[in-house]
Amino acid sequence: MSVGNLQAALAALTEVPSLWLEERLQELEAKRNLAYRLLADIPHVRCPRPNGAFYLLPDVSHYYGLSTVSGGVTIKDSDDLCLELLKTEQVALVAGDAFGAPSCIRVSYAASVDLIDESLLRLKRFLTEGLL
Repeated sequence: MSVGNLQAALAALTEVPSLWLEERLQELEAKRNLAYRLLADIPHVRCPRPNGAFYLLPDVSHYYGLSTVSGGVTIKDSDDLCLELLKTEQVALVAGDAFGAPSCIRVSYAASVDLIDESLLRLKRFLTEGLL
């Protein structure tokens, strides 16, 4: 193998992945910031801003005890909230109980910007218009 080929191989293994990784990190940071801003726009939802991972854990416990407009189902916990959100808005989120956060739901931002935007718009609509 020539010196030129070795230099090209070394560059492919060291420079290209780091550039790719940096671009992915910037992309995920932008998606995290988008999801965080959209969640902050929902009344009574509190959410810590994470430094890592691919998800947010917004506290939605303010809405526990309320009932759905459409079916009169009482939201007792994050499991109920996620199930009713799936039924009424076709948004799949995960209850926080599985992560030791029963007052929260888990929102992944490892998705397209359009999906994040639409899903959190539907979450906001469900919480602000779909519950009594």
